[in-house]
Parts: sequence; structure tokens; C-alpha cells
Amino acid sequence: EPQKTKIPTLMNDKTKEQVYLKEDLSDIDMKNDYWVLYYDASWQPWSYVAANEKRWKNTAESLKQFINCRYPTWVGNFIATAPKNAKYELRYYPKGGTVLRHPKQPNSAKERDAALVKANSKKYCR
Repeated sequence: EPQKTKIPTLMNDKTKEQVYLKEDLSDIDMKNDYWVLYYDASWQPWSYVAANEKRWKNTAESLKQFINCRYPTWVGNFIATAPKNAKYELRYYPKGGTVLRHPKQPNSAKERDAALVKANSKKYCR
């Protein structure tokens, strides 16, 4: 379990402590509503992304694959839990939500591991 630290530059709410996922993503539980920062740079419910993108499904396994595809390259936070049926507000994750971070995510572009990016891209980004 990584040490919990604030990463204010990567979080919209600078008063909150960063919450980390387990490295193996075993804590992903579809009883929660997940939101992801998707490619047009807005927060969207995972169910919406999965319904509109052929390569993703609204399942825990597919969400884990998405996270594993993205975390080696993504510097900012891109996943959050949200209360059921939360409403989209501007470009932020929903009110009452918690931003999550993979423990191996780089904190800056300089920290990216090129070998991990390549391996995960091949394995998870199909």
C-alpha cells in the first residue's frame, strides 16, 4: 500500500488526500459507480463510455483493463468513484465522488517507464 500523499497539482480539490487503488485492482467493485476522465478530457460515467465504445464493456474486468492500459502513461487522475446516478458538473468528477489513483501511475511525464508503457499497451489497450 503506497504512502498516502497529497498531489495537489493533480487534484481538483487540494484539501483532499489522494486515495489509491490496490495495485492488482482487486478493489474495483461494480457496486460502485465509476467515472473516468475520457479522451475528450471530460469526466463520464464508465457505463456511458462502455456503452459507446466497442472495445470496453460495463464490467469490472473491462474497467480494470482500461485502467491497466492507461495508468503507465497518464500523469493526472483519470478515475473516480461517485454516488449512484451522480450528475455531471462542468468538467469535474461528480460531487461527493472520490478520485482514485493507481499506485504505479507516474507523477510527471519524466517519471514514465517506457518499457511498462509498451508492455501494458500491447497487453491491455487492444
